[in-house]
Amino acid sequence: SYTYNNGVTESFAGTAPVSTVSVGAAGQERTITHVAAGRITADSTDAVNGSQLYGTNQQIDVLHHDVRHVEKESNRGDARAAALAALHPLQFDPDHKVQVMGGYGHYKGENALALGVGYYPKENLLLTAGTTVSGDLMTNVGVSYKFGENKTLPKISPASYNALEQRVDTLEAQNKKLQETVDMLVQKLNEK
Repeated sequence: SYTYNNGVTESFAGTAPVSTVSVGAAGQERTITHVAAGRITADSTDAVNGSQLYGTNQQIDVLHHDVRHVEKESNRGDARAAALAALHPLQFDPDHKVQVMGGYGHYKGENALALGVGYYPKENLLLTAGTTVSGDLMTNVGVSYKFGENKTLPKISPASYNALEQRVDTLEAQNKKLQETVDMLVQKLNEK
């Protein structure tokens, strides 16, 4: 039996050796040629030849390549997920219910870009969708809904605030003119 570095122990066919066969000596090493392929089974005690070992090595190389490919694709997927996770909608604004978002993700040498859109049909409901735009597509859609009563004052969008500010300025100017007119009329009445 043999115990590997990962702690797994494998048992092998055959018994403990009683002697050793040598076909050479130190400094006079030799090869054994024209060896038939040995049986490869769990209970085989046959010797294997170079072509059998070569075939095994080829399969290990293919497996290694496949593992590296899966690892690289996994890293790409993680970069795509990071790009999608970077898509964050802004707060509700009644004057701008649709918004476009962009995101970038990076993981272990892999990069990805994502685009998304958010839409507020009403203040307490948000619909979102996103997709990667590099490599294989990864997509998402989402819905967010706020429950409960609105016990705070409604939020005013910047555009609405600016419009109200302009309206107040206009009314103040009109009020000033009216006050000047009233003051002038009162002065004329007092002169008589």
